Amino acid sequence: MSHIIINGRPVYLKREGKGEPVFLLHAAGSSGIQWRMISEILKERYLLYIPDLYGEGKTPALEDWSSLLDEETNLIRHLIDSTGGSVHLVGHSYGGVIAMRLALSDQHRIASLTLIEPVVFNLLRNVEPTGEKNHI
Repeated sequence: MSHIIINGRPVYLKREGKGEPVFLLHAAGSSGIQWRMISEILKERYLLYIPDLYGEGKTPALEDWSSLLDEETNLIRHLIDSTGGSVHLVGHSYGGVIAMRLALSDQHRIASLTLIEPVVFNLLRNVEPTGEKNHI
């Protein structure tokens, strides 16, 4: 459990366990603490990365919220890069949106994707009846 600096900004990150890396991305209005009970089980088998996203938990908010989703996606991408391999992503609600974006842009780095109630309203608006035009 510590604050790390990414792109000049402090980010709270809990890292615990051993094994393949699993990223647990929390919902908006929450923090990494939402994963407390499940992390007790998973840490016996996986190396867990549990960040507090910007403005949540112990991570300070961004001054400019206009690029929040891009900044948080880049934050998680940076953490994934630090593992040196592929990772498992688990995202709840807003965290699921970040996980989906990474799965689409960094497919070669994602071993698995688990989404819990992802907020995909914008995605649904941008999908044609044929399934084409998929933008996140």
